[in-house]
Amino acid sequence: MEAEQCYWECICGIENEIEELECAACGEAKPASRLKHFRVGLVVASEAVPKTALTALAVKVSDLNSNGADSDTNGLTLAVVTNARGVTIGRKVAVALPGATVRINGEDIVVKKTSIHNRKSEAILCDAAMLGWKGGSVGAPVFFSDAFSVGEIPPEEKPREPTLFVLFESASGFALFERIQSEEIGQELEDVQKATLDLAKFGRYIKLKSFAPFKSAAHALENIMDVTEGIVNDHLKSFLEINLPKGKKSGAQLGVGEKTLAGQIKANLGYDVVSDETVSELIRGLRLHGDKLLRQLKENDFYRAQLGLGHAYSRAKVKFNVNRSDNMIIQAINLLDQLDKDVNTFSMRVREWYGWHFPELVKVVNDNLQYARCCKFIRNKSELTEESLPKLEAILNQDATLAKRVLSAAQASMGIDVSEIDHTNIESFADRVISLTEYRARLHNYLVSKMHQVAPNLSALIGEMVGARLISHAGSLTNLCKYPASTVQILGAEKALFRALKTKGNTPKYGLIYHSTFIGRAATKNKGRISRILANKCSIASRIDCFLEKPTSKYGEVLKAQVEERLKFYEDGTTPRKNVDVMGAVVKELAVDDDDDGAEDVKKGKTPEKKRKSDENGNSADGEKKKKKKKNKEVDSAPEATEETPKKKKKSKSADE
Repeated sequence: MEAEQCYWECICGIENEIEELECAACGEAKPASRLKHFRVGLVVASEAVPKTALTALAVKVSDLNSNGADSDTNGLTLAVVTNARGVTIGRKVAVALPGATVRINGEDIVVKKTSIHNRKSEAILCDAAMLGWKGGSVGAPVFFSDAFSVGEIPPEEKPREPTLFVLFESASGFALFERIQSEEIGQELEDVQKATLDLAKFGRYIKLKSFAPFKSAAHALENIMDVTEGIVNDHLKSFLEINLPKGKKSGAQLGVGEKTLAGQIKANLGYDVVSDETVSELIRGLRLHGDKLLRQLKENDFYRAQLGLGHAYSRAKVKFNVNRSDNMIIQAINLLDQLDKDVNTFSMRVREWYGWHFPELVKVVNDNLQYARCCKFIRNKSELTEESLPKLEAILNQDATLAKRVLSAAQASMGIDVSEIDHTNIESFADRVISLTEYRARLHNYLVSKMHQVAPNLSALIGEMVGARLISHAGSLTNLCKYPASTVQILGAEKALFRALKTKGNTPKYGLIYHSTFIGRAATKNKGRISRILANKCSIASRIDCFLEKPTSKYGEVLKAQVEERLKFYEDGTTPRKNVDVMGAVVKELAVDDDDDGAEDVKKGKTPEKKRKSDENGNSADGEKKKKKKKNKEVDSAPEATEETPKKKKKSKSADE
């Protein structure tokens, strides 16, 4: 990179520092810059002008702290209307202020404030020709790097473009590509987009600087996971430090596609990192032609690595504990609700269909499952005799009286006779209703067992069905535990809540938790209070279930007891226990259980006689003896601790009294 000019030459031939305003030899004043009416500006806002190809920009041309700006431009943000492309928010551009003279199409024009399509324009975006620089496309705006500050006068000569390196995180390894300055390919976004489609042109625009392959598939997965999470691991850090020149003076820029990773690299390693649309297009071209540009790889290695890493990455993202998967609960409760609707609908259809033949059976047998079984068993009512009573009693749960009522109703029935094909279809449909009802019972048992595995405390507190509906409505147990108690309280009543907010009415007191028995048992004036208490305990229980390593329902049981005590407090004023005391007792109980489990494990070991025999045979080592002695001491001390715990409790109670 060429060194920047840091001096100015006087007419006497003496070179002076760029900061000096007078010649050190003759005292001649420093000549004014021909670009004194030009500034480096920062684009802070951008808006397309309707029905035109123009863009209205807001460009900040000076900071309050800048030293080189005119007094009338300090802190100013100028409005600029331009047809230049690729000017986005955050880019630094060259701006000609009012009073500046620019050459456009061979004519010298003085910049003035004007209006374009009813949009105020106070300045002009400059291209290289307007600044008197050599090279550059006509009409292409000049962009500056972060090395130039806002409000600074642009240099009189075109600065050398910073070397752009692009980090490409492929499935095979980390690759660093260098952009080659080419007059054939412009710097605008559309030019880069066209170049990425042609391998021959793209190969002349970018070249491989370094490639660090991953050691194994596990190593590749580890690095790509870190990239997606924005973590600069040791492998990536050493790769960049070895291959990339560091420091602002080096003039090197690093293009990174992942914005989170770009921020971490800039903060931790101090590189000038860019993550704009041009870098995104370059990375898109590298993905398209990566197998051709990475010549170290064999044919199809690039795509095989992508396929393997894709499967491994997907498995890592969706990895879950099979025994504690809340997704199964969501599917089960949704299917259970659907089955309830279907079974009720089909049962009504069976009653209506078979009612033409035996209408009196509807009043005698009320249960849907028993009715469907009776329908399948009886078929033709005229064939029902006293010999069928034992089987009919088995269907009706050994209710002899009900079976006799069915028989007498069949003998005196006013229903019409139907054909055999009608009986066959009715029987087939009744069989479907029976199978659906039995499957619904099995699904309910499955859901109950699954809730005891995934959310035992929530199940113990509010019941398996209501707890499953809360998890389903939240989307997962993790989402539910993130909700505050106020959200859990009205979960499922969103429509009523938004309607109340819209009409400025009363907001709902409860949602899905209304189906809990606690709210049904509470008095009308206390339903809102109990719903708040219950939502609070549900929030605690869901968090315990989500983050507890060993599932247990003891927390849920004491939380349920607390709600019972609060309900009793609202009825007769009995003071409930404090939450700290209740939770502390559960923690101590679980700790004692862990000690008992450890003692049982020790008891399952060798007896003293076996120890003596093994010592005589020389099979036991001194280290093992010491470990076993320590275990025996712990076992002996465990009962003492359990006996002393209640004594301490009694002392504290007496002290409180």
